[in-house]
Amino acid sequence: MRTSKVALVLLASCQALFGQTDTNLVATGEWSTPVTDGAGYTLRARILVYRPLAPKPAVRNRGRFVYHARVYVELEHPFAGAWYRPVEIYFDPVEDLRFQMQDAFDKPIPSEAVAIRGRRPEASWVTIPCDAAVKLRADLRMGSQNGRHDALTIGTRGGHWIIRPDATNDFFLSAQFSPSTNQPSAFGYHRWRGTLNLPKVKIPRDYR
Repeated sequence: MRTSKVALVLLASCQALFGQTDTNLVATGEWSTPVTDGAGYTLRARILVYRPLAPKPAVRNRGRFVYHARVYVELEHPFAGAWYRPVEIYFDPVEDLRFQMQDAFDKPIPSEAVAIRGRRPEASWVTIPCDAAVKLRADLRMGSQNGRHDALTIGTRGGHWIIRPDATNDFFLSAQFSPSTNQPSAFGYHRWRGTLNLPKVKIPRDYR
């Protein structure tokens, strides 16, 4: 039964990966420093930013139409010479993941007020086999309406930032991920414990 459950998790992960293409990729972050917990299990992560799925959504904000980017966190469980067994992570993009936006001088960029329509992203258990990776949606998936696209918006639990083509400063997105260990285990594998600091990635002003 355990093998079947892992197979279902892997199948869902592969479907999510194959559904994306590099032509939709806006920005790719560097991998974080690998962190090995007390039991010898290692994890690292990076930020990926994509254009929205078709049809392209936009919502009016201050006379402009903003374009909702899809933000993902890619988690990898590399072999670090300890165990080949899978690792479990409780992924909650609302409670356990914090994004920050900074300029080229590492100064925080304030969040903007944006109306949100849609459900709160749900937390879920993720099982990653050793020497494998999975990509997880991490933005708030804001509801919208169709229209012209004049700006790119990044909507996360840590804030909402609208990146306009005529902006004069640069935008760098980073994050910190500390998964909860208080939830009951889904499949009985080891639950990874630790904090990952995801390196900043530059978000282009001209996303088209």
